[in-house]
Amino acid sequence: MADSDRETGSEGSALEPIYHLAPESELEAGCRAGFYAPARLPEDGFVHCAPADLVVAIANDYLGDVPEPIWLLEIDPTRLSAEVRVEAPAPIPGGGRRHLEPGRLFPHVYGPIELEAIRRAGIFGRAPEGYVWPDRLGPFAPPSSAEAAAPRLARTRETYDRVARRFMSKTQDRTQIAPWMDRLAEALAPGARVLDAGGGPGHDLPPLRARGLRPTCADLSLGMLREGAPLHGGPRVQADLRRLPFATGAFDGIWANASLLHLDPGDLERALTELHRILRAGGCAHVAVKKGRGAGWDLERYGEPRWFQYWSADPLDARLEAAGFAIRHAEEHEGRHEPWLVRLLEK
Repeated sequence: MADSDRETGSEGSALEPIYHLAPESELEAGCRAGFYAPARLPEDGFVHCAPADLVVAIANDYLGDVPEPIWLLEIDPTRLSAEVRVEAPAPIPGGGRRHLEPGRLFPHVYGPIELEAIRRAGIFGRAPEGYVWPDRLGPFAPPSSAEAAAPRLARTRETYDRVARRFMSKTQDRTQIAPWMDRLAEALAPGARVLDAGGGPGHDLPPLRARGLRPTCADLSLGMLREGAPLHGGPRVQADLRRLPFATGAFDGIWANASLLHLDPGDLERALTELHRILRAGGCAHVAVKKGRGAGWDLERYGEPRWFQYWSADPLDARLEAAGFAIRHAEEHEGRHEPWLVRLLEK
């Protein structure tokens, strides 16, 4: 979410959106319970909230050593049943004081927060200097009681299963990524075996074939694989990128375009290890992920939740190299809707 997108009002107003920082484990517990009540609520008597312009300072003052992801919640005070008081700060012992600007008041919610009052949410990004505001906040998508414990990747897969037909119709234009396909094809010999890793319905199989390559499509969504089979044909396998069902060194090349972006940092590292394993020595791989900070759910394009992890260049490149890849080419690309980090790798 860009700075210009932040909603701020007059100081002290409780009618503008207010913001709260939630450790992921506490937010998940709230989703299971049907309301959010942080661990400090019984002790403090209220939920600490803040205006948008003080959130980053608060995160760095209090949460710098917290190992789990921190969610930024945008809350609509008019949808809360608990009283909201805008009052003097009540600092938590042991924190910093950068957020305590003279004369500033803070909204305190005197009771649990209904999930329906959370308008948008996203995971705070981390940089060497500390926390940074997420590039975007997506609509908050609390799981139903049956989905409460479902992993993010499973929910994203279920979305792709449901929207496969719409995805097919919206994503057929591949002209934007044609230069990236050219680059990979030029790095490989004619007839090279290529894994389209996370290829969805297989839109990229025909253009990869047209460049003299022999692609296989692998995707976690069975609905996507089935939807694309009549149009694109070709070998296709349902597979989890973190546990690929292929032999070591089975492929000469890998095409991982806009697929690794659904994996959090730990899962990305596992997937990169697997991709490195199945790539033969001297083989090349293409990777493209969305550039940005933080992570969160996106519902805008299809109205169903998809989890996205955003990356900056240094953390991404560090993980690529740690998995054993050498970076042959790196670029940033301004896409139609957002910027991308694009890499050509060699094993």
